[in-house]
Parts: sequence; structure tokens; C-alpha cells
Amino acid sequence: GFWLPAIIVEIVALIALMITANKLPNATMLNLSLLYLFTFVSGLTISTIIAAYIAAGAAIAIYQALALTGVLTVGLGLYAWTTKRNLSFLGPILFIGLLGVVVASIFSIFFATGPLSFIIALVSVGLFSGFIIYDIQRVKFSENTLSAAILLTVSIYLDILNLFLSLLRLFGYGSSDE
Repeated sequence: GFWLPAIIVEIVALIALMITANKLPNATMLNLSLLYLFTFVSGLTISTIIAAYIAAGAAIAIYQALALTGVLTVGLGLYAWTTKRNLSFLGPILFIGLLGVVVASIFSIFFATGPLSFIIALVSVGLFSGFIIYDIQRVKFSENTLSAAILLTVSIYLDILNLFLSLLRLFGYGSSDE
């Protein structure tokens, strides 16, 4: 009973944050409050996913996904920050990839197969690794405003979170009955 309302609040807070950060960049308290609300509710929903993996006996998958997420985030972030290449061309490619993953995920809800879920998780790891590189480089070249910082914070947070969840699906694939 908790999960669906929490997801709805999370999505509403994210949409409100994106709108206010773009349309009301000087509304500092409102934007920060929405950022805090979004991350707090997101943490609550993620905790239920982690609890489900623990209940299924896949606690080691959580540690493996967390460790690899940290290593990948630091490594990809360092690459994005130090490279001389302009990686802005990745934006449209990653967006199209994201649309493909969303469509495939919706398809897998109705026609659930193990291999399809595994492939979606594997593609998602590559996709969100690309988003980390892209968004870290956006930080490097973005304007120094609070609204830009909030939007980039949310982008990187979602990149890392989705990378973690994708890795968790991969590591938990063989160790639980998903």
C-alpha cells in the first residue's frame, strides 16, 4: 500500500522540480525543498526494492551492485571531467536509447521473459554509464547558477540510481526468483 503512493509523490515532486527550476530559477527555497522532497521519497521507494532483494536472499547482489556502481561512477566521472573531447553529441543518442529501454521495459511487463529482462538490464547499464559521462561533462561546462546546479544534481542522481538498479537486476538475476 505504501509503494504506489510513494512513486506518485516521487514523480510529482520530480516534475514540479523540473518545472520550477526552469521557470522560477530564483525561487531558491521552493527549488531546494522540492529537491529534498524528491530525494527523500526516492530513498523510501528504493529502500523497499532493497528490502525485497534482502527478503529474496540476494543481499550479496546489493553489495556487488553498490560497489560496481561506485567504481563506475568515479571512473566515468573522472573520464568525463578530464577528457578533451566534446561529448555533447551523446545527448540525442542517449535519449533515443532511453526511449528504447522504456518501450522494451513496458513490453516486458506484458510479455515477461527472463532473457528480455536480462538484456534490458544489460543495455541499461551501458545507457546510464553513458548518461553519467554526458551529465558530468555538462557540469563542467554549465553556467554557475542554482537552478542549473539543481537540474544537474537531479540528472546525475537519476543516472547513478538507475545504474545501481540495473546492476542490481543483473547481479540479482541468478540469485533470486525475480
